[in-house]
Parts: sequence; structure tokens; C-alpha cells
Amino acid sequence: MKVIRILANVGAVLLLSWVILHALLDMQFAPWATIGLVRVASYFGIDAPDTIEAFGGLLMLIFSLVLATASVFAANKILKRKPQPAQPQ
Repeated sequence: MKVIRILANVGAVLLLSWVILHALLDMQFAPWATIGLVRVASYFGIDAPDTIEAFGGLLMLIFSLVLATASVFAANKILKRKPQPAQPQ
């Protein structure tokens, strides 16, 4: 039973991350966001345009995985919470 739950959670994280990543990749970013990405990439010594695009894709992948993991964790906490018995008045 526990293995099935773990596999369901991993599957949910991967599916949700894939959906978030596709939504992020379809976005048009503002010029200030692109300049910010170039500045962040320059801190890591990345200056080639193709490498900057790969760096941006990696950042979006990490962001989508973190967001999906947090969402699945929160959903598990909400679904696992047991209702408290009514307090007598």
C-alpha cells in the first residue's frame, strides 16, 4: 500500500511539474526579465547566448519541480488531516 502511495506522489509531482514547465516555456518574458536572467547567468560565468537559454531552462525546470513538490506535499497534508471531534458545549 505504501509503495503505491509513493508511486502516486512521484507521478503527481512529475505530471504537475511537466504542466507547469510547459506553461512557463510558452510564456513571453519581458525585456527586464531577460536582462535579469543574463545578469544571474553572468554570476556563474555563463555568457554564450545558447548557454544562457539552457541556464534559463534549467532554472524553470527547478522552479517547476519545487512548485509541484510543494503542491503535492500540501495536498497530502490536507487529505491526511483527520477531522477533530466536536467539542461539547
